[in-house]
Amino acid sequence: MEKIKRLINLCFENNITPLIWGNHGIGKSQLVKQIAKENKIEMIDIRLGQLEPMDLLGLPEKDKDKTKWLRPTWFPISGNGILFLDEINRGHPDIMQAIFQLVLDRKLHTHALPEGWKIICAANYNSSKYTVNDMDEALMNRFFHINMVFDKDIWSDWAEKNKISEKLISVVNTRN
Repeated sequence: MEKIKRLINLCFENNITPLIWGNHGIGKSQLVKQIAKENKIEMIDIRLGQLEPMDLLGLPEKDKDKTKWLRPTWFPISGNGILFLDEINRGHPDIMQAIFQLVLDRKLHTHALPEGWKIICAANYNSSKYTVNDMDEALMNRFFHINMVFDKDIWSDWAEKNKISEKLISVVNTRN
């Protein structure tokens, strides 16, 4: 986990969006929550598999003789934080198209992400285990890819420090 945190911080320092890949249930989302908590910043968790394009872009509104786009309620306007785009490859292809500009330019249509905000994305591997959509090369090239794998020794150390039941630790250690 510490190695992944260091990689994410390097991405932040260089304005690159990290994409954490891994199997379900290994702690990708919890890692991002932990980073936000440790840095005492806000985190907005968006599950792209649950959205329609208008949920990202906002709704149009007539403004005199023009159309303006209303900011989605979840889109930050100030402060510092992490915008966590989880399950990006579970999103409809239209959703994946809508995040191109966000992950590269930190803009979403007419809305700009405030300076103090960073983006982290997460996805499950594209395998027979998951129902996910392929991400095209242009989208894939917008990320620094980080593979997260479960390590039972590291987890066991964490579990002991956090007073997790020894029975549960034993069960995890007898698997795989």
